[in-house]
Amino acid sequence: MAAGHSPEEWLEQNVAVIVSGEQVARVIGRLLGTNELGISLAIPLDEGGGEPTETVLFYPWHRVDSLRLAREDEQPS
Repeated sequence: MAAGHSPEEWLEQNVAVIVSGEQVARVIGRLLGTNELGISLAIPLDEGGGEPTETVLFYPWHRVDSLRLAREDEQPS
């Protein structure tokens, strides 16, 4: 796994994100992009067989409490 020190260097890699809102949650997904507004993650959907699908979620920076590269034993959620 290539490692860098900033989210821009982590594009297309799995990241672990702590997001806050009504509840706090840990989300693991593939980092698609970052900008001044927030981050976009691809999250796999488990639809019970068939072709794997994913959804893209946007998290604004004011909801992102932490962001790091996911460990190899962490799977997208």
